[in-house]
Amino acid sequence: MDIEEYNKELIRSDFEQSMEMLRHYDTFHWDITKFCVSQILIVIGACWYIYEKQDPSYKFFNFFGISISVIAILLVVSGLFTLLCVLALLRNRVYFCKMSNYVNELRNNYLKNVPFGFSNQSKMWINYKYPKRIDWISTQFLSVYLLSLCLIFFACTSTYMLVSKECALCMCIVVGLLTVGLIIVLGNIVCRDNHTTD
Repeated sequence: MDIEEYNKELIRSDFEQSMEMLRHYDTFHWDITKFCVSQILIVIGACWYIYEKQDPSYKFFNFFGISISVIAILLVVSGLFTLLCVLALLRNRVYFCKMSNYVNELRNNYLKNVPFGFSNQSKMWINYKYPKRIDWISTQFLSVYLLSLCLIFFACTSTYMLVSKECALCMCIVVGLLTVGLIIVLGNIVCRDNHTTD
């Protein structure tokens, strides 16, 4: 096998493996999303069950009831797990985009010579700059938004349950804003691509 044939085979193999990795990252994203949504629904169901089955004297959020503390702890633990999932999804987005950019570059390199008269009239993606890591309207980011809203809800609800009624609303607003800030700061750190060859 001469060097040109070897290079063609190497590029073809690289393209196929890159497409496999791309499918893996996309599947991973949706598997994590489904798993996290499932745990959120289970925790909400468990909290509802605990609240409904508690002693009647503790009804209507008696802040000294043990069941309210258990509910708050469940929400906090679920919120922490949801935060980890959000960060994993954002990091996975970096890998997904990196692989997509590379596949588009390979495709562009192949199609620029119009092989076999194939001129890419369907406009298949060939721009190596896309997709961008941060694309606010991508379906992957929509799942991040959904999970982030659940995280904010859990943080505010558990805060409301654990503090006195006089300052509960103010504390919920503060905790909600802090949670949003935490998601933004950690998300920004996780979305960086520190593995460039530039």
